[in-house]
Amino acid sequence: MGQYPQALKTVRSIVKESIECVQESSDAANITISMTSESCIVWADRDRIVQVLTNLLSNAINFSHSHTTIMLVSYIKGNQIQFEVKDNGRGIPSNKLEAIFGRFQQVDASDVRQRGGTGLGLAICYDIIQQHGGKIWAESILEIGSSFHFTLPLEPVDGGSDG
Repeated sequence: MGQYPQALKTVRSIVKESIECVQESSDAANITISMTSESCIVWADRDRIVQVLTNLLSNAINFSHSHTTIMLVSYIKGNQIQFEVKDNGRGIPSNKLEAIFGRFQQVDASDVRQRGGTGLGLAICYDIIQQHGGKIWAESILEIGSSFHFTLPLEPVDGGSDG
């Protein structure tokens, strides 16, 4: 599992902590976050997975319209847990969906001026999920919204600790 320590964590506790991290921002933007979460255990670095979810939730808040709801869902799919953060924002053009996980990438250059950010958040999320043996991707429909998904294995990726 690369540089991250393996530890048992409940998915529900990771999801709740992530929502707490962005609650002030969502309240200020008049955006509700709805959660549906499994109560299973996952082998992961809690802080890093909270970082991924917090980044995805923050992006969803930044690009959503006021008085909408962001959905954060986790569910078991085979031997993995899959997370989904779904917003009702402006969406991402299909030709940008792969590129957004690259370093210094943003859908629109004006986003840097209007919304801040460095274009590194999704690249960091990608690296963290890869280090955990998972996969991350996005789906989107312009003017409808975006869904960011990632998976984590429910069992340890390798047989032991890196040290």
